Amino acid sequence: MSTFEPEQTAAELLAEVTRLRAENERLRQRNATAQARAAQALSRATRLAQVVSVLGQLTDVDEVLDRAASEIAELFGADILVIWLGTRADQPATAWGMRPGAPPPVLSLSEADTARLVEVPILVGPVAECSVPEAVRAYEPAHVAWIRLSHRRDDLGTMLLVRRADQPFDSSDTLELRAVATRVALAIDNGRLQRRSQERLERLERLYERTAQLVGMLELGEIARLLASVALQELPVTGAEICIERPGAGAEHAASGSLAGDGSTEGAGDAAVRRAPLTLMEPATGWLGVADLDEDDSEAVDLLHHIADLANLVVGKALLFDATRTQAQYDAMTGLANRALFMDRLEESLQRARRYQHLVGLIFVDLDKFKQVNDTLGHAAGDELLVTVAHRLRDAVRATDTVARLGGDEFVVLCDRIDSTENLRVLAGRLSTRVQEPATIAGQEMRPGASMGVADTETSGYESAVLLAGADAAMYEDKADRRRR
Repeated sequence: MSTFEPEQTAAELLAEVTRLRAENERLRQRNATAQARAAQALSRATRLAQVVSVLGQLTDVDEVLDRAASEIAELFGADILVIWLGTRADQPATAWGMRPGAPPPVLSLSEADTARLVEVPILVGPVAECSVPEAVRAYEPAHVAWIRLSHRRDDLGTMLLVRRADQPFDSSDTLELRAVATRVALAIDNGRLQRRSQERLERLERLYERTAQLVGMLELGEIARLLASVALQELPVTGAEICIERPGAGAEHAASGSLAGDGSTEGAGDAAVRRAPLTLMEPATGWLGVADLDEDDSEAVDLLHHIADLANLVVGKALLFDATRTQAQYDAMTGLANRALFMDRLEESLQRARRYQHLVGLIFVDLDKFKQVNDTLGHAAGDELLVTVAHRLRDAVRATDTVARLGGDEFVVLCDRIDSTENLRVLAGRLSTRVQEPATIAGQEMRPGASMGVADTETSGYESAVLLAGADAAMYEDKADRRRR
C-alpha cells in the first residue's frame, strides 16, 4: 500500500491517484472478463449437459446424428460439422452447414493425421497443418477439429468441425469436445443396439408368420419358392436357392436374387455360394444355398441354419404327406393310379363332360392266362408281368389319360376328351397290339395276351357306374370271343 510523505508535492499525489485509479479499472475489467468467461463457460457447460441428456434419451441413430450436428456446431462456433460412420468414407452420415445440393464431403485424412487420431481421440489446428476434405475447402475454412468417435474399443466413426473465422480451437474446446464426442459415440452405439434389437424383433415376427404359412403348405414347389424368398429377404445375401431331389421323381428347385435363372449355382457368377444341407426323408436329399454370405457374420450364419432347420421341418412334412398320398392313391407294384384315385378322376372327368358336352371313354384291360403264369412260373413272375403290361399301357396313351390298376390282373384306361367312339376302339386295338408284343418274364420269352372292352359317354351316359359296367361287359364279350377263336 502506498504511503504519503509530507514532503510529497501535489503533482506527485495527483499522479499516484491517477495510477491507482487506472490499476483499479484494470482489475475491474479483468474481473468482469473473468466473470463473463466463467458465465460463458457455465452456460456452455449447462448447454452441453442438456445436449448430452437429450442425446442419451434418443434411440434412433439418424435422430442422434441430426440433433448432435446442429447442437455441437452451435456450441463450439463451428460453421460446418460432418460425421462419417463406420467405413462409409464416401458418404457422410450427416453434414451440417453445407449448401443444399453440394457434393458430399469424402472422409480424407492423411496417413500422419490418421496415425495421430489413433493415438489421441482429437486433432485440432489450422487448415495449413491438418487434412481437409476437398468439398469443405470450397468454404475457405481457417481451423478444423477432427474427433474419433469410439466406444468400448469399437471405432464408430469420425467427426469434423470447421471454423471459417480465425478463431483456433483452444484447450477448453478440446477438453469439452472430447467429452461430448464420448457421449455422441455412446448415443450412436445405443441407437445401433436399439435398431438391431428392433430388426431382430421384426425378423422374428416375420419368421413366425412365414413359419405358420409354410407349415400349412403341402406342395413342394410352393414350399421351395417361399423358402428361397424368405432366405433372400432375411439374410444379408445377394441370392438364395433350394433344391429337393427325389430319386425317380425328379428335383424341385427354386431360386431368387442372383441365383435365379437357370436353376444352378452357375447363375451366381463370381458369387461364393454357401450350402446348408437339408436332412430329409430317405432317399430324398436337398440343400439350401445362399450367395455372398459373410462367413464371419456369426448371426447371419446362425440364421441360415435356422432357416435350413425350418426347411427340414416343412419339406419333411410335405414329403411325408406326398408319400402317404402316393400310397393311398397309387398302386405300390406298378406305380399306376389305384381304384380310389381312378374313381376320383373319373367323376371329375364326367362332370367336365356334362358341362362342356364332350366324350369320355373307358378301356377295360384283363390279362389272359395270368393265373397260369403265377402257377407255373411263380408269383414273382406274375408280378413282373403286371409291371411290364402296366408300363406298356402307360407309354401308349396320352399324358392326359389315366391308366389305373383296379386289382389283380385288371387295368382300366380313362380317356378324357375323345373325338369319337371309333377313335376309342382304334386306341384299344393299339393297346392290345402293344400288350401282345414279346416279353421276357422270369427268363422265359412269352407273348402276353389281354381282353379289352370299351365304353363311352355317347353310348353309356354320364353315370360312372353305368360307364364302368358297360366297359366291363364289353371286356367279357371280347374275352369270350378270344376263347372261341
